Amino acid sequence: MALSISPRVDYLTINKTLKQVTEPIVRNRPIYAMLTEKQRIMYNQGAKALDWLVRYRRNEPTDFDDLEGTTIDRMNRHKKCSLGYGAFRMTEGLTLIEREINKGPEAIVSLAASLMNLMGEDIVDGLLERLTQGTSLHTTTDIIGFEDFLTAGSAISGTIGYDANDTYAGLTTGLEDYGGTATSFPLGECSYESTFFTPILIDSSSTNLTADTKDWQNNFEQICSYGIQGMNNMQSITPDVFVVTPTMYYQASQALQARTRVNIDRGSAGSLAAKLGFNSINHEGVDIVASSGMPANTGYGLCFDKMSVRCLRDQLFTKEKETDLTVYSEIFDLCFLGQFRIESPAYMIKIYPYSG
Repeated sequence: MALSISPRVDYLTINKTLKQVTEPIVRNRPIYAMLTEKQRIMYNQGAKALDWLVRYRRNEPTDFDDLEGTTIDRMNRHKKCSLGYGAFRMTEGLTLIEREINKGPEAIVSLAASLMNLMGEDIVDGLLERLTQGTSLHTTTDIIGFEDFLTAGSAISGTIGYDANDTYAGLTTGLEDYGGTATSFPLGECSYESTFFTPILIDSSSTNLTADTKDWQNNFEQICSYGIQGMNNMQSITPDVFVVTPTMYYQASQALQARTRVNIDRGSAGSLAAKLGFNSINHEGVDIVASSGMPANTGYGLCFDKMSVRCLRDQLFTKEKETDLTVYSEIFDLCFLGQFRIESPAYMIKIYPYSG
């Protein structure tokens, strides 16, 4: 409701326009912040594609005795990975008439001054969606995202995990695809070649979860412990962070509060989340943080030293400006050229209620 305005006041008084813009669409994007902080965005890349080698097995020593003959082996210890580059762009135009009208004290926001910054924020949002959801959201993208190589296969008996059934950089991700034996992956005794390219996929609705209710909220500590210990066992490293949906973060915080054990803060001392100012729940030294732009009911355990955004040029987004004289329009063009690279899916943890 508002006060009634008389005709003479209506004609003789103008509205008060506040020279500010409210932005209720700014979201938490911890993955981008952490990639930046860990200096995992790399520039001036080149060549036709990204190729790298992954060591996937070890040679086995053999016993011998005096005067015993020896067979000389020649072992290939590596597999080759390859990713092509991708690109996407964003364009907007500013016409001559728009520029002339939108200047001086009458302009609430200067289009000419702010357009490139606004486009930059928008295209970063687009990059982050591609890094997580990949072709599941952007069907024509060439940028590889998490969801492009974390498809599950069959459940692993007696565990809360699933085998992988996908392809990344030219190699398949399933257990034992390249030989060896995987016993109770990822906490069992597994040969090197059986798991070198296999992510840890955790079923947040597994019937093997401890709590009576088989879901993330009632079992998130067991789920995170399984991922942390599994990564330690398989790769001798600890995830930097678990990034989950805002709903999953809320559910975990509510579960803690119900047990009168509230440890939700700005992250533990020395943590990446604390340094960057994100609220977190700390479990076994690993922060759980919320992020927008995630697939529903999904969380990831990430090791940032094992991933990178590779840019072909000297900045994340190339800024171009040109003038179309036929319509007197100034064209603003932002373009990303590069790729998102994970050294191996084995450095990834995914949490999701799998249906099998």
